[in-house]
Order: sequence, then C-alpha cells, then structure tokens
Amino acid sequence: DGMYRISVPQNATALVFSFVGMKTVEVPIEGRTTIDVVMEQDVLKVDEVVVTAIGIKKSIRSLGYSVQDVGAEAIDKSSNTNLINSLNGKIAGVQIVSSAGVAGASTFIEIRGSSSITGNNQPLFVVDGVPIISGGGEQGVDGVNYSDRAIDLNPADIENISVLKGGAATALYGLRAANGAIIVTTKKGSAAKKMEINFRSSVTLDKVSQLPPLQRKYMQGINGVISSPVASGSAKLRSWGARIDTLSYTTDPTFVIPGGWSMEDYRKYWDPNGYIVGRSNPKANGQPVKTYDQYDFFQTGTSYDNSLSISSGNQTSTYYLSMGNVTTEGIIPSNKFSRTSFKFSGDTKLTDKLTAEASVTFANTTGDRQQQGSNTSGIMLGLLRTPPTFDNSYGYVFPDGRQRCYRGFIGFDNPYWVANKIKYTDKVNRMIGNAGFRYVATDWLNFSYKAGIDWYSRGYRDYFAINSSSLPDGYNGVGHSLSRNINSDFIVNVNKDIAPGLNLNLILGNNIFQSYYEGTSAAANGLLVPDWPNMANTSDNRGYEGTSEYRTAAWYGGLDFAFKNMVYLSFTGRNEWSTSMPADANSFFYPSVSLGFEFTQLGALQNNPVLSYGKLRASWAKIANDAGIYATKTYYVQSSWGDGWTNGVNFPFSGVNGYTYSDNQGNTKLKPENTTTFEVGTDLRFFNNRLSADLAYFQKDNNDLLLYVPVATSTGTSTVFLNAASMRTTGIELAANVKILNNRNLSWDLGINFSNPKTTVKKLAEGVDNLFLGGFVGSQIRAVAGDPYRSIYGNAWVKTSDGKLLIYDDPNDPFYGYPQMTDEMVNLGAVAPKWIMGINNTIRVKGFSLFALLEIKNGGLMWNGTKGALYSYGTHKDTEKREPTDLSSFGGVFGHLNANGEIVHYDTDGITELPGPGSANNVEVRKFWESWTRTGLGNGFNGPAEPFVEKTDWVRLREVTISYQLKPNNLFFKGLELYFTGRNLFLSTPYTGIDPETSLLGASNAQGLDYFNMPGTKSYTFGVKVTF
Repeated sequence: DGMYRISVPQNATALVFSFVGMKTVEVPIEGRTTIDVVMEQDVLKVDEVVVTAIGIKKSIRSLGYSVQDVGAEAIDKSSNTNLINSLNGKIAGVQIVSSAGVAGASTFIEIRGSSSITGNNQPLFVVDGVPIISGGGEQGVDGVNYSDRAIDLNPADIENISVLKGGAATALYGLRAANGAIIVTTKKGSAAKKMEINFRSSVTLDKVSQLPPLQRKYMQGINGVISSPVASGSAKLRSWGARIDTLSYTTDPTFVIPGGWSMEDYRKYWDPNGYIVGRSNPKANGQPVKTYDQYDFFQTGTSYDNSLSISSGNQTSTYYLSMGNVTTEGIIPSNKFSRTSFKFSGDTKLTDKLTAEASVTFANTTGDRQQQGSNTSGIMLGLLRTPPTFDNSYGYVFPDGRQRCYRGFIGFDNPYWVANKIKYTDKVNRMIGNAGFRYVATDWLNFSYKAGIDWYSRGYRDYFAINSSSLPDGYNGVGHSLSRNINSDFIVNVNKDIAPGLNLNLILGNNIFQSYYEGTSAAANGLLVPDWPNMANTSDNRGYEGTSEYRTAAWYGGLDFAFKNMVYLSFTGRNEWSTSMPADANSFFYPSVSLGFEFTQLGALQNNPVLSYGKLRASWAKIANDAGIYATKTYYVQSSWGDGWTNGVNFPFSGVNGYTYSDNQGNTKLKPENTTTFEVGTDLRFFNNRLSADLAYFQKDNNDLLLYVPVATSTGTSTVFLNAASMRTTGIELAANVKILNNRNLSWDLGINFSNPKTTVKKLAEGVDNLFLGGFVGSQIRAVAGDPYRSIYGNAWVKTSDGKLLIYDDPNDPFYGYPQMTDEMVNLGAVAPKWIMGINNTIRVKGFSLFALLEIKNGGLMWNGTKGALYSYGTHKDTEKREPTDLSSFGGVFGHLNANGEIVHYDTDGITELPGPGSANNVEVRKFWESWTRTGLGNGFNGPAEPFVEKTDWVRLREVTISYQLKPNNLFFKGLELYFTGRNLFLSTPYTGIDPETSLLGASNAQGLDYFNMPGTKSYTFGVKVTF
C-alpha cells in the first residue's frame, strides 16, 4: 500500500529511494519523521537487472558484453509446449530448428554459430542456478523423433529467460557453457503481495502446414501398364502405370484376378469398387476410377494446457506453488505427448542476516511416437509412395494378421498399420531442485551457497508387430535409464565503494559438479505370439547394461570496477579440473575481460535531447570444452562377425561370449577444445528511449577441436580421437526497438533482431579431407576445411567452367539432350542461412493488445531427399508431365567427358571428338520420361543430389497474439485475460517439401536433411488467464 518504516542513523542526512525501472530519488531528511516520495518511471531502463553467469544479477549498464532476455508474458502467450520454441525470432544470434510438428518433437538451438565439429553445439541450460540436462533429441536417419529434455519444463512457471551469448558472458560457468548459456529464472512469491492465485487454460489446434505435392493422374504400375497390390513382380512398387482417366473397374466374378483372388474377396479386402481395368476391357463397368487424397491420413492435432499457481509472501517468507498439465494428440494418429508438473519454491529470513531458500520441480512426461525417415516402416515413406488409386484407410490388417498395403502384404507399411501396430512409448520422471542460503555479513559482504540436483529416469518400449515391413518377424525392445547431476556453488561477494565514485564488486566461488548415468536395455527379434509386447514373448533377446560417471571441480572469481556510472571494467577467471581428461592434463584456466564506457556521462553529452544514452563495450574471453566421458580409454565391446551375405555370428554364441576392441582408440594425450571470443558493440538510445539500438560484432575461434582420425588397422582399432581441427565464426547482431506511439491508451512498439553468424572450418586433421556429420551415401552433411560448417555434399550435374550444363551430344544415344552426372561428390552449398531477422510489433489500445512476429530467413539449403525418391516412384506432382508431348530443353551446351575426364564434343560426323564444349543445346526432351526419371539419372536414387538441394529462404508469420484484459471491479477477480495465438500461420518459401524448418536427425549437428520427415504445423491457440 506504499507504507514503509525504516530506522536510520542519527547522523543521516538523506534517504535514497531506488527501484528497478524507476528513477532514483534522493530526499533530504531535514528532521522529518514522515517523508512521502513519488518515483518516476525510468524510460531509459539502463538500471534494469538481468541475470548473468552463476545467477549474479547485474544492471544492463554495467555489462561489457551482449545479453538479451525474454519475459514471462512473451513465453506464456507463445503457447509452445517446448519453451525453446518460445525464443524463436526474439533473440539476435540464436538459431532454433524445430525438427518436426509432431507431438513431443525435439528442438535444436545454437547461439552464435557452432563451436565444435563432432561435439555438442547446444548451450547450457541453467534453471534457478542449477545446470540441467536439456539435450537428448538426437536421432538417426530412421526411427522416431525423440524429445529433448528442455520439454520437461513448464513454460507457465518461467519468469524470465536470459541468453548469454559470448565467452565473457559465460566464462564463469566453465566447460559446460562453451556454447553459450540459457539462464532460466522461475516464478517466485513476492513479499509485497497478498495471496495470489493464477489459473491459465488453453486449447491448441494443429494443422499440417506444408506437404509435397502428389500426382493423381497415373496409377500403380510401370511402363504405362496396369498393376495392382496382388500382382506379382516389382511393377506394383511404383506409380508409372496407366493414365487413370483411361481406366474403369470390373466387378465381374468371372474376371481372373492375379494371385487367385475371387472378386468377392478382392472387393471385401482390397477395393470395394472392384478390380481396375482399361475402359476398353469388355468386362469394364464404365465407372470412373477413384483417386484418394493420401493426406486425409492426417488429423487435426489438439493440445489442452492447464496451469494453476498460488503465491504469497510477507516480510520474512515467500512461496510459490504450481501444478500444470498439457495433453497433446498430434497430427499423426496415435502420436501423443503429455506432461504433468508440480513446482514449489520458497524462501524465509531465518535472521536479519540469514535467508534460506529452496525450490523443487517434479515433471512426468510420456510420449507415443511414430516411425519416420529412411525406414520401410516410416509413416511418411509409406504414405507418400502410395499410388493415388490405393485407399490406405480401407483397412490395414487381414483377419489372419497379415498387413494390407499397396505392395500387397509387406514392403512399405500402410501408415495406419504403423499408427496402430508399431509402438514406441517412453516415460520420464524428473526432479529438478535446489536449496541454499544467503548470509549478509555487512552492507558490503555476503556469502551464498546453493546445491542443486537434476535427476530423471526414463523407460521406453519399442515394439513392431509381426508382418511389419522393416522387421517381419516382429520386434520388442525395452530399456530404462537413470541420470543424476549434482551441482554445488559457494560464493563470496564483496561490493564496496573504495573511493569517491569508484565501486568494487568481487566474487570468489567454488563449484563441484558430478554426473552419473546408468542404463539397461533388452531387445529381441522374433515374436512368438502376435500382438503381445512382452520380453517373454520372444525367440531370442540381447541385453545391454552400462554406467558412466563424470566430475568437475572449479575455483572461480570475478572482479568488477565501476567508475562514476561511466566506466565499467570486469575480469573473470576460472580454473577447472575434469575427470574426462588425462590425469596429468586435467586442469585448465580460462579468463575473460570486458570493458564498458558510457560516454553520455561525459559533461558535453549529458542531458542531450537526441542521444539519451550511449555506451561502447568490448570483451575478450577464453573458454573450453572437454572430451566425452572415457575418451582417453580404449575399451572392449561385444564381438560380432559377418560377411554381408549370411546372418553372421553374434556373441554370446553357443553359450560362449566374445569381446574385441572398440573401433575407437583412446587417447591419453587429449586436450580440451579451446575457444577464444572477441566482441565489440554499442548500446545507443535516442529521444528518451523512443529509439534504441544494440549492435555487436563478434569473432569466435575454436581450436584443438576433437575428431576421429583414421589409424592403421594393425592397432586393432580404426580411428583415434585427436585434437586436430579448428573453426572460426564471425557475425553481426542487431537488437533495435522503436516506440512509434507512446500514449496512455495507445502504444506501438517495433522491435528488430538481426544476426548473420558464419562458421567456417579452418582445418581438419592431417590426412583427413572431410568429416561426415550425417546423411546417406549420395547426400551428406560434412565438415570440410575451407567450407562453411555443415555443407551439403553430393554428386552434381557436369558443368563447363562458366557454369553451363554439359548436355550429352550423341544423337544415337537414348539420353541425347540430357545432362550428365559427376563422378565425384562436390560441395552443393551451406545449410546455415546468410542471415535471420525477426521483426516484432506490439500494439496496445486500452485493454486490447496485438503482438505479431515476422521472421525472415535469407539463404541456407536443404536436401529434399523425399522429392528425389518420389520422382523415382512416380507419385510426385512433377511427374505428371510424362506424356510424349511434354517437351522442354535442359539448356546448357553439348559435350561429354572423354576417358581423361576432359570436356569434349562430337564433330558433325558423330564420331570425332573435338576439345571443349560444343554449341548451345536446343533439343527438347521429356524431362519426366520414365526411363530418365524412374530408372535413369532423373531421380534421387540413381542421379545426383544437386537437383534436390533447395533453398530454404522464408518469410513466415512466426507468431501472432491478440489479447484483451479485463480488470473486474469486484472482490473476486483481480484480472481476466482472453487471448488467441497463432503460430506459423503464413509461410512463403521456395522450398518444395514440407516446412523447411525440419531436421531428419533431430537436435544433432547434421542439420539440412529432409527424407520423409514428419511435417510441420500451423497452430491456433485459444486461452484464458484468470487472477484471483
């Protein structure tokens, strides 16, 4: 209520009132016992506090490096189940990739480009001072889309997220923050508030956003000939059959159907309309052949999100209690995700000097996930390859348990079979907690201690029913893992004015971190009884059990000087010991220094009506990233042998076990990966903060990067882990804001976040030309010296020195007029964009509010492997242009490569080879001729990857929120807000596959691959927030 009581020394002459976001006021006492004061808003907001490393709160003006944060309102209203996605487009220098639009999908996040070639590139997550596990979303080219563990956090519990970008910002965190840090501060009770109850409820509808176009003119078969699911041979695999408008059905019971099917049974189990024949067939009934929209398989996803919180406090204690539940059914039938969470936090003053605090969060998440990618049991693979004349929804299983799919009984699984007969379920129980104290010894000295734990257990079941295409005999796998991280920080803080206008802030701390993991699993091919997912129902099973432990210890310190609110100089240093490094080289030190100069404090620039605030800053830091656990050891693995033709031998064999060296040789000479960062920037604010701009240039040099290098097989291994590579990242960041309107009942803020980080591989190990990060035989994501990190490599079309296609020039060859493929794989371009910009607008009119976030991505490439496969299968929309009259030219010039790999062309006699390319090509050919597209170089299996590498530029309406706040004038409600949020409602992109924000390999380093990935979504959220 504004009442206060304070005791002051007898010799005190004035009271100083300060509060974040308000101008400091100094009032003389002059013998008074009652003093009233009115504080004004500080529009410059330079004294606003942000959370920095080790949970230390600092004013923005004191920082010599870049920090951005996102508040509770922006996180809450974005209505994302995974809080990482709430940051999209809102922080300069942060790139986020949501791997898919399915429920529980993983998300990849990177700050200021990459820092490691083979290691983790995602930032450290810290929740209320406790580092937590946020990864776990990596996957292979097949399988399911796993969740990253940041999804365990309830966004409704988040008060603020600070993003620490550069080395100077994260150096105090040490090894685990080599890639930046995401500092999450959760909500707490307030001593200034009576009990407050907040309830939030929302429902979200998800629709598929973008899908590859499919053709509906040609049926199942090849060479224009009719085929069917029950026909013999391989013709039924593809959709290069007859034109559908020339076909009809027959229901004549005397018609001979392949495979010995009667017409009655065929119509009962395969197609109720009958068997497809040509219209000229005497037994045709004249009924036009139906086509089916395979995308009817998708459903509208739904998500129900409810959260309740209670908070209160007084002058000695505060508390916050919450519970939340989100239940999601995805766009894929049987795809589900749910999270139930409980949180408690509180603090209490045990004495005037000693305060104790504690916080604990429990979360239970479950997921039902579906197969994807390069997988004959993948939903998208089976769905998109289905001919337009086959109805997947008519049934997926026969009474005898066999599968009904367009290839007959097995081959590519019917997507409804996958949704109902193949299950991957997982369940995670997690606890994140901390407890600590803060002791204020004097007005300039305090001590604090905090111990935290991040514990979670995960169980899963992976089940394939008998007659599944990828595992025809069935499969059952189970597993359980436990992870436990313990973190401890003891900090001494000295904050004292040591001279007029000169303040010193000293931090000394100790950190101990310990990680423990254990995992067990069992898997078996071959089920004895159908539809019983139990390990007792298997003909053989294999087990695995493993544990790992890891520990670091560190001493660290920070020294800050502040001179007259004008010059800020900061030093930090941390010495760390890691058990993953060799015993004689496990200690390393990394320092940082930063400088901020607030030049508008100079006399000539004070109270300038145009430039209200200006600061220059610079920082330098050295940080490190250690090797993985046990990288110094060469360990044994269970042995196996095979010749590629037989099933081979797997141990245990006949009751005897066998072990051999692992492929990777341990290295006792390892050093940590070292990163040196440099940043300069400026913070400028004009016209009383009506216009502000924060601009930064940064450079990040990564050296001694670890990678596997081939060694002689005589060593018993194939590779050794070495410090051998280096990379460099440079870029510019801009965070700007304009208050276009700033009236009491009408305001309009425009914000811009821009960044263009570019990471280049400087060198690899001697003798290593390139490093495979992920992908396939013909399309790979690589790290290559001199190229951008994450470059796409594959075969290309042969071109002349000036970039023209070389067109085959033998008129007697069937592929006369068509391009030719290179023998070697080449760099087809970089996955990373040239720049990303987020433009946000916030408009408030009385109780109404509109927030719109437009995201623009310039540059970047994706391998659209799905398109290449669909070309071969004849289901892509482009392959409709297959008639003899569908002619066009590839352009380019005539020529070919001779035996020496040189470009030559035929003379007019068609025999003599002349040097160099020939004349311009004007021959028109069928670009989707079956012999070219199905079996030749015109598809993604036989041909080059180049034509299927596409631009991923986009303009998207990332987020839009419309809300209305009511403040009822009664004793029951304190506030009521209704809101609507739409995500990805508009997308403009040249990419022709699914939403280009996708990743086949999930939250891994190998971004840029799309091969039957799950699609993205448009989301519509309707919500209400009530405060009591």
